[in-house]
Amino acid sequence: MYKTIKDENSTGANKIRVKTIIGLVGIFLVVAILVLWLFLPRLANHFYFALPIGDPGGLPFRVPYNGRTYMNPAVCAGEVWCNEYKPECRTQEYLIEKKMWPLKQVGEVSTLFGPAHPIMMPTAYGNQTYVVFVPYGDGCYLNFGLEGGL
Repeated sequence: MYKTIKDENSTGANKIRVKTIIGLVGIFLVVAILVLWLFLPRLANHFYFALPIGDPGGLPFRVPYNGRTYMNPAVCAGEVWCNEYKPECRTQEYLIEKKMWPLKQVGEVSTLFGPAHPIMMPTAYGNQTYVVFVPYGDGCYLNFGLEGGL
């Protein structure tokens, strides 16, 4: 019925422990999110997924298709090393002129927290191609060239 001094002290100590644990978990989560955010572009480039950035720079610089890797050094999932390059937008007219139209979807680049980007290739090339395209925006196709040759 009556609380002893020992009971009151242990309750206070428990409250302090709980507050300390909550504080440490909060600090850990903030640091983990910050580290993840800093390394997210590198992870996106390594594991071939896009980031939900509002420009084509959210795409990784390499995309996989048919066991091969295709590269565009002008996009790099938000890393700073590709800022000196500007992605070239290929239009349908350009692709028709180069006899690369129509395109067919052969895969996709997943996006973190967003819709996937289709990987497309010219239908005239069969299953072997030296270039694939990822549509970006209205009538814009970013080209990714084969690494290592045919």
